[in-house]
Amino acid sequence: ADQLLVDNLASASVRGLREFAAKPKRLVFLFDGAALAGALVFASKRGGVVKVNALGLLNAASVSAGVDCVLPDLQAAGMRKLSLFLPSPVAALAESLAARGWLPEGSLREPYRAGVDVAILSRFLS
Repeated sequence: ADQLLVDNLASASVRGLREFAAKPKRLVFLFDGAALAGALVFASKRGGVVKVNALGLLNAASVSAGVDCVLPDLQAAGMRKLSLFLPSPVAALAESLAARGWLPEGSLREPYRAGVDVAILSRFLS
């Protein structure tokens, strides 16, 4: 699923650079020691919401660290809410993130890939 998202991002840039560039994204790489453990893709949406796609083998500490590294920029830009999209099943991760202020918001059935549901958690910035 992670490689599919990366491929889709790349193909979007080939299909129309202007269309792709009109939706700025920020990519934060997450490491476990020297090894790449995952990434977070931040994309601004309407109404001050930032969609965060989680890629790779993540844990609550790495997700929080990745968000914390861009949080000042998001707040300065007037963003009010983060919506985190996690491939399911992520029950343990969702519970750990709930302890860090993330709330369950819903789920999507196979939105990007057959057989992979997505859990959505949110957190207000103010």
